[in-house]
Amino acid sequence: MKFPIKLLLFCLVLLGIELFFSNMVFAISDEASVSLEVTSTCNNNGVCEPNLEESELGCSADCGCNNNGVCQSARGEDTQNCSADCHPAIGGGGVVALHIRNISIKNITFNSVNISWQTTRPTLCTLSWGMTSEYEKEIISGTRFTANYSTKLTGLQVSTIYHFKIVCNDELNFWLETGDQYFSTLSALNNVSNLKISVGDKQLTLTWDNPTDLDFKMVRIVKSTDFYPTDPEQGTVIYEGKDNFFINTGLINGIRYYYTVFVYNLAGDHSSSGAIVSAIPQAAPVIEPPVFPPYVPPITGEMAFGEFNFIVEEGEIIWLGETTIKTTVNKQINVSIYDKELPPLSKTIILTIEKKDEAFSFLLSPDKSKTFHEATIPSSLESGDYSITILILNQINKVINKISGELKLERAAPVFRFRWYYELPIYIIIVLAMIILITFGLGKEQKILLMIKRRKNKSKYR
Repeated sequence: MKFPIKLLLFCLVLLGIELFFSNMVFAISDEASVSLEVTSTCNNNGVCEPNLEESELGCSADCGCNNNGVCQSARGEDTQNCSADCHPAIGGGGVVALHIRNISIKNITFNSVNISWQTTRPTLCTLSWGMTSEYEKEIISGTRFTANYSTKLTGLQVSTIYHFKIVCNDELNFWLETGDQYFSTLSALNNVSNLKISVGDKQLTLTWDNPTDLDFKMVRIVKSTDFYPTDPEQGTVIYEGKDNFFINTGLINGIRYYYTVFVYNLAGDHSSSGAIVSAIPQAAPVIEPPVFPPYVPPITGEMAFGEFNFIVEEGEIIWLGETTIKTTVNKQINVSIYDKELPPLSKTIILTIEKKDEAFSFLLSPDKSKTFHEATIPSSLESGDYSITILILNQINKVINKISGELKLERAAPVFRFRWYYELPIYIIIVLAMIILITFGLGKEQKILLMIKRRKNKSKYR
């Protein structure tokens, strides 16, 4: 079989043309690569400048993602090419890193608390809480993306430490958490009332009234010659029991003794604050007021009465101006102040209530979470006007602030409630009785009159 010579020559010509143009392309590509390498520049100023032909390929010092945790738009970093450094900006104003901030624990009561926080951009957050760091109680979840959160926990136990943790994620599912946070609810234990002290030779006598709470177990009295003990474990324990008096003997005349009385319930919990008194035993008979505020050095500063929180369980505190509060009797009043609102170097807070010739003093003791100081005014106070004095002492027991106010205790007005299911049947019975009485009473009266008339007629005919 003979192969056409013309066809063979035609194929050879086509192959030559293809090889010629292929060599031209390779030459152009090689020339472009050499040209790029020679003309590329990098001034290492941290700014990617395309007009100077800087790029990530030839100038990584100025251009591209460097994974340093900071979003640098001057390098050309954005959420697309550098998600490790750049989170999406929401709301304008540039790129904002995701943070949880301004965590606030406020309005702590015996059984509730308000917790609020903010995030640097809209997020979905959950709050887990419980009595341990396992957060076994509940998880509260947000329902929409927002930067401001606030929630109220209720049904809490009195004088109990609670833990909580906040976890948030943004719209790109970046997330973070706060770690363990905690707070303590207020104590609902009543203090003793009418605590008084009388002076004798080498002895001091304390008298008081125990609280009437059903779970009352005992009182503990601790003594010190330095200052008022702020905890049942401080100082020297001189008495435990249910009596309402104690004679402290074997003292040294001329030395001031400080006493704090704490209350315990059946569960073993003690009042967060204690009632306090102090006195100096004397050899010679000394006539002292039966009750007096604790001895304190001169004052050096002032605070506002309104900075203190006054809470009544199942009741209401009414403010009459800036230094006067009003409520009803037979209500336990909790007084507290956040530690962050106290002046620097504050150590001891003493609250004294006075009415005419009576005065009672209590310590504001720190709560378990060291968030605030609190004291409990017993519910046994009678109605009337009481003056309140709060003294704040520093580390050397020098008064640095004095706060004055007034407490008005009023009797609760009786409330008449018409319970129809109780009173209505009584009214029906009364109405029916009146109808029967009128009906049968008139009939009997008519019979008597008729009998009298008949007797008169008989006597007339006789």
